[in-house]
Amino acid sequence: MRGQILNANRIFSIDVFRSISMILMIWVNDFWALISIPKWLKHAPAEEDYLGFSDLIFPWFLFAMGLSIPLAFSYRLKKGETKYILLRHIIFRSAALIIMGLFHMNMEMFSNEHSLITKPVFVLFCTTAFFMIWNDYSDNIKLNRPLFYSF
Repeated sequence: MRGQILNANRIFSIDVFRSISMILMIWVNDFWALISIPKWLKHAPAEEDYLGFSDLIFPWFLFAMGLSIPLAFSYRLKKGETKYILLRHIIFRSAALIIMGLFHMNMEMFSNEHSLITKPVFVLFCTTAFFMIWNDYSDNIKLNRPLFYSF
């Protein structure tokens, strides 16, 4: 019972581990822009044979996701979802993550010369659009229909 603090269907320790690894992923992604940080914190260059702290974060995240996937499948099947609905959800979620990844990974090549807006404005619009498109509005529709339809 200790590991299940927030919700009976969630394992708190997995959620915390996944959250920490996500925060660390965001943190280490900015190391390339910093100077005078210890070498062991950075990603190991291809020509060198060592494992830096930054090289460990993504495998930790994959481990946490590997723990979460079977639990999510069993939870959805217990709720009564069919395998077809589960497969459709997996395909939709995968497509959404690939689209978001393509936009965010290619932001490094953003050119202010060829755009009408600046890069920070584009990043803000793009990220906001992802939240607006893929957010679950089902509770908001029930509570406040006129506000939802005004957007």
